[in-house]
Amino acid sequence: LSPRKINQFAVGKLFTKVRKLPASKNIDVDLPFSPFIVSASSRGKELLLSFSKPNNSSGTVDDTMKSNHNLHLLMNMGLNGHWLFSKEKVAMEEIQYSLLIFDREDGGTMIHGDPLQFSKWKFADSFSSNRSPDPTQDFNGFVENIAKAFCNKRAARSFQKPICELLLNQKYFNGIGNYIRAEILAIANIHPKETAYNALLVTEPLKGEEKIVLPPATEFNFHDSLILRLCRSYCEEMKHANLHDKPKVMKVYGCRSSLTFKDKNKRTVWYTKDQQFVVEPNEIPSYHLDKSKLDREEQEQEKE
Repeated sequence: LSPRKINQFAVGKLFTKVRKLPASKNIDVDLPFSPFIVSASSRGKELLLSFSKPNNSSGTVDDTMKSNHNLHLLMNMGLNGHWLFSKEKVAMEEIQYSLLIFDREDGGTMIHGDPLQFSKWKFADSFSSNRSPDPTQDFNGFVENIAKAFCNKRAARSFQKPICELLLNQKYFNGIGNYIRAEILAIANIHPKETAYNALLVTEPLKGEEKIVLPPATEFNFHDSLILRLCRSYCEEMKHANLHDKPKVMKVYGCRSSLTFKDKNKRTVWYTKDQQFVVEPNEIPSYHLDKSKLDREEQEQEKE
């Protein structure tokens, strides 16, 4: 929802300066022109701020849509990054956890804060190329990206990992974070340590001790994958709830009744005692895995 709120605050307005918390290790956001226009868009966990220079000499917002002076700031807001908006100018020290402050010409301010200071930003031409399409904005592209990789020998190792680990891989699941993975796996009733290969072939929530036979991956329509469908529907529900200031109640994540363990990246995985493993797979990858090569590829992906 950050782009929506930013655009609502910035529409029809000019900005004059961007201030950064001196202690932040991120780059300064020094623009070569002032005043400037701000607009925002997002894809998954990434936010792209676009800055453009007014075309007309009066410096007003009219006739600026075709400006040839455009810069883009690509932001990843970490775990707790957020935006605040004020009709008055504020000092950096007045707003707790503020990292960036955008000063509007009329005195208003737009503030980006992060208590943990995990937020990162850099100038870029567009969104990162190593992240998947957003499941809520381009579901077909999101599904096709996974379907293509699923039977690819180079990507085989990724799909033999636990589904809880693969769900945080932004190369395939852009925008999926820790609490979303917990909630969608609980809805699917799939144990987080189930292999991603098996979990992604499930089409309905697992029930009791009812056994299922998984279809051959080569014949499977990944638009039917329950996990992939939940990535879209649950994220859409979260956006709708936040838009109406009615945060969705977590049924698993952070709940005292839930069980937990740490994944390989030391992130806490939340689940219930009722979540099940998928049984009787009809097909598992049988091709030869060059372990040393796959290890090197995996390390390179994690660096990205």
